[in-house]
Amino acid sequence: MNFKHYNQRQTTLLLYSFDDFISEKHPVRVVDQVVESINIQPLLKAYSKEGNPS
Repeated sequence: MNFKHYNQRQTTLLLYSFDDFISEKHPVRVVDQVVESINIQPLLKAYSKEGNPS
């Protein structure tokens, strides 16, 4: 697919991760787990393999 890569735990030029700034008990971690667990294969099959990245 021509989707741009996305990594929530990616480090920046200063070698820290935004993940380091979010507490272990913050509700956004639940949202991240739910989004990461979604099977997007049926959605990917609906897109054309031609064209520019989104």
